[in-house]
Amino acid sequence: MADEQPAGGKTSLHSLSVKAGQGGGARSHVAPMRVREEGVERALRQDQGSSARLLSWSQHSFTNKGDNYVAEVTSVRVKYQVKAQIRDASYVVKMRRGRPDSHFDDMVFLKEGKFYTVLLPLLNAELTRAGQEPLRVPRCCHTDWEEHESQLFLEDLRLRHFKMYDRRKPLTVAHASLTVRELARLHAASVLLLAKSPKAFPFLSWEMCNYSQQTQKAFEALISGSLDTASELARAAGRMDMQEWFSSLAPRGADLLSALIHPAPPFDVIGHGDCWVNNLLFRYCFHHVHVVVCACHTHVCVSSVPSLCLTCHSAACIVHISSSIAAATQEKSLY
Repeated sequence: MADEQPAGGKTSLHSLSVKAGQGGGARSHVAPMRVREEGVERALRQDQGSSARLLSWSQHSFTNKGDNYVAEVTSVRVKYQVKAQIRDASYVVKMRRGRPDSHFDDMVFLKEGKFYTVLLPLLNAELTRAGQEPLRVPRCCHTDWEEHESQLFLEDLRLRHFKMYDRRKPLTVAHASLTVRELARLHAASVLLLAKSPKAFPFLSWEMCNYSQQTQKAFEALISGSLDTASELARAAGRMDMQEWFSSLAPRGADLLSALIHPAPPFDVIGHGDCWVNNLLFRYCFHHVHVVVCACHTHVCVSSVPSLCLTCHSAACIVHISSSIAAATQEKSLY
């Protein structure tokens, strides 16, 4: 834990510590976004009970350069007291970026908060009735979520030995299999839930392409720009056929993608929406046997067909899976 100091003093990029009752001071230009003490107190009571008394807390960097998360993600280490016992806790805090008038930030932050506080309890109830374990996602330290909320406190899964997979490498068959199984549990629970309340969750229909005119324009620029970049890469690689294909897609790519993610009842499920490698955590047993997968960063949760999640996920692992299957087939032919 970093040395405790009053808020408003000198801070480091990697840690910031304050005693309870001293939060809310000025922020140094080199410091990360500041966690609010009232949020720490509320999260602690929600997690440990109303009798928990906050003694001190410190803010610590959580992400690395290039992690590319939509929100600012940090962590807090907490020292608190319950009756005569002094205990420690740790939370991950997702904070809405301070970009003024960003409709996209508004959308994704509100969607994620609603997923944890509205959807997750209902999905887990369906799984419990079916004799299944709850979804493997971080425990949320909030009971409700409003538009003005800007700091989301979640369980720090590092304490349970979860780790991020190296996103520079394709997922192995074992990692991919665990992820698909957990997606299947999410999809199955959502089928039961949506059958009872098909129109109860309007926030699931929010997408970058339809949330507002601002996000729609940004979406169109993002997709067309990405396809133009892909076209230039294909040209540099000498693939003129691929260059022409990407160039022809660029003007209409946003419309094509919008049509693919549009709800299609009765096949809709609630999906993760961004099932990429760095939005997944894994825990390992002896000899690195993969035993649990935990999905996090659910800011793009959607109501759409199951193939949306599977397509996004397969892009992260299909190269490795294909080579693994080929290797296994070749090994089998040797016997």
